[in-house]
Amino acid sequence: MKVLRLVGLGALALAIAAGGCSKSNQGTPMGRLLPGGNPLAPSTPSDSTPTQPPGMVISPVEFFGSDSTLAGRTGLSHWRLGNNNDQRFTMHWSLACEANWPGFPIEGTMPLQARSIVPLDIPIPVPASATDGMVSLEITVDDPAGGIFTRPGWIRVHGNPGPPPPPVIQPAVSVGFDSTTAGQTGTTHWLLGNDSDQPFTMRWTVTSDAGWPGFPEQGTVDLAPLGTQLIAVPTPVPAGTAPGTYGLTMTVTRPGGLDYTTAGVIRVWR
Repeated sequence: MKVLRLVGLGALALAIAAGGCSKSNQGTPMGRLLPGGNPLAPSTPSDSTPTQPPGMVISPVEFFGSDSTLAGRTGLSHWRLGNNNDQRFTMHWSLACEANWPGFPIEGTMPLQARSIVPLDIPIPVPASATDGMVSLEITVDDPAGGIFTRPGWIRVHGNPGPPPPPVIQPAVSVGFDSTTAGQTGTTHWLLGNDSDQPFTMRWTVTSDAGWPGFPEQGTVDLAPLGTQLIAVPTPVPAGTAPGTYGLTMTVTRPGGLDYTTAGVIRVWR
């Protein structure tokens, strides 16, 4: 009887052990046991200089964007260099900047496998004095056949606001009037301007659209290059003129002999 009990206990122990092993196997997905199925396994790095199919034409250089940057900082421009030859080749490249920033041109070399493409990131040092806007870049590269290739690029700069645009100078414009009554003299005000880069003596003429006596009125004014001057023109209103707004016309001479005409008004009260 003692022997039988020992055998029974041993069988029970073997059954429990077998059940434990079965539970452990259920908790391990088969994918983890297959080659390449482990999601934690490191991925195979890609080839940084991929070989292109024989029928594909590879461009020596292409622009692939840039990172905008602040004045006084360094940005990055992104390019791709290519070797369309069946032999290894060391390419020389040179990057120029239309803004003539210090440190340009930037130059370097890149070894290229046969029929391959490689990325090239070029730091762009932006001077602290650079103004807001897009700045053009141009890269020049050579190839095994002795050719020279250029491609445009750009970088966006945030920094100092640029200079204000030059003022728009009108040769003449009405800037108001002093109203008056019939039989009295009012005043019209005009801003005259020289839109050339040379001194100019302008001749002006004011006529009455209603044909009032005393018109036309005329005069001259000396204007500096791109200069303006405000003038006041006495405007006599005939007695008996009905209340209302009456039109006037200002004509001025311009550099080059082209006249300019603009309209104005004066208000007449009883």
